[in-house]
Amino acid sequence: MKITKRVLSIVMAIITLVSVMGIAAEAANVSVNELNLGYMAPANSKVTKLLSTVRLYGEYDYINFYIESNKANTYFVYVITTDEEGEDVVATNAVLCDKGTYTYTEKIKLKGDYVSGTYYIFTYAMKTYSDDSIKIDQNSMCQFKLVVKRTASFDNKIVVLKEAKNTTKGVNVSWSKLSGASKYYIYRRSLMGTKWTKVGAVGSSKTSFTDTTAKNTGKYVYSVKAINKSGTASRYLYSGLTCIFAKAPTMKSVTVTANNTIEIKWNSTSSKAKYNIMRKSDDGSWKTIKTNYSGTTYKDTSVKSGTKYTYTVKAVISTDYGDAISSYYYNSDKAVTYLRMPTLKETAAVENGVNVSWYDVSGAKGYTILRKNSDGSTGWSSVGKVDADATSFVDTSADIETGYIYSVRSEASKNKGSYNSKGIEYIYVAPVAPDTTEPVTDSE
Repeated sequence: MKITKRVLSIVMAIITLVSVMGIAAEAANVSVNELNLGYMAPANSKVTKLLSTVRLYGEYDYINFYIESNKANTYFVYVITTDEEGEDVVATNAVLCDKGTYTYTEKIKLKGDYVSGTYYIFTYAMKTYSDDSIKIDQNSMCQFKLVVKRTASFDNKIVVLKEAKNTTKGVNVSWSKLSGASKYYIYRRSLMGTKWTKVGAVGSSKTSFTDTTAKNTGKYVYSVKAINKSGTASRYLYSGLTCIFAKAPTMKSVTVTANNTIEIKWNSTSSKAKYNIMRKSDDGSWKTIKTNYSGTTYKDTSVKSGTKYTYTVKAVISTDYGDAISSYYYNSDKAVTYLRMPTLKETAAVENGVNVSWYDVSGAKGYTILRKNSDGSTGWSSVGKVDADATSFVDTSADIETGYIYSVRSEASKNKGSYNSKGIEYIYVAPVAPDTTEPVTDSE
């Protein structure tokens, strides 16, 4: 089939773009002599047959491309023109394809770009060679008619889908409003199934719906149909939007613990789940600090004193169709202001007990003095609290000739700060009072 210079220039521009994107790195896997990379052709929504003429209606519509690719990381290109010779180009796109046979759905914006009439689609593959060059595979070229009707009856229009995403309550499906709709029906099918089930209905003012019946790691496809006042139904996108639902973990606790650490705990969602741990500092944005973490307790040591931290967790569950990644709970009560542990100075016996001293911590609202028996017979317990301006404390409850370990915990306004779990060990021996009697002297 002949291809014009105009189309060829568009192709070469796309090839240049692909080269800049670094796709040529895969060239080592492609032999110079291999041809027939497959083809890309318009097909009906269920891909039961290929189409020689594609019809689009309304302001937006979809083209379903049937892709048969003999190589992974192969680019297929489509060019839409107003004439059969390809002189007047309306739209182009390059689609990166995996090896195999499947469909690709492309949303086409008809509003403002197209008038009613006949257009033409050119499709072909671009071949990556072992010398890093990218060229057109001449054997893959196809040409099809495209009939556009901007003014369409309601039953020919289609609901344009936006997104199907995980939330804490289920899968949220969103779409664009369709002129003339009085309500919307939301449908769901299994990823490998063909039977649609209606899971919800909303009024014309709504453009989203949350499917709360989704099961953990369920593999679903969603689509939406509009209904007008007379009961006429619009078209719907059969390929729909795919979502693998993963249940979001719920946070249990976030606490500042010993040795400059914040400990995060959450509930497990699945025995197969791993978790991405997220944190934000003060009023900043969320950042992922750990990925693919096994377990439901994590200790964060990369923290700065005086900073407020909020934590949440996403579940990641591997399936045959990719990773299911949950949403997350934003719990405002799962936030702590971290204060570093005080650096201990010394312990020393004084007249009425053991004196513990430390260096102050900036931002501390006070200090709690902790004590436990050095023989391990007791755990940490508080023996006293002091204000923020104090840097020492006398433990008057210490028993003589008893071994203790002391530590000090900084206190924030709403939560406990950190402390040194090693502490300072001390055996309390009461000091001997000095002899204050005057010596007796011989009288003359």
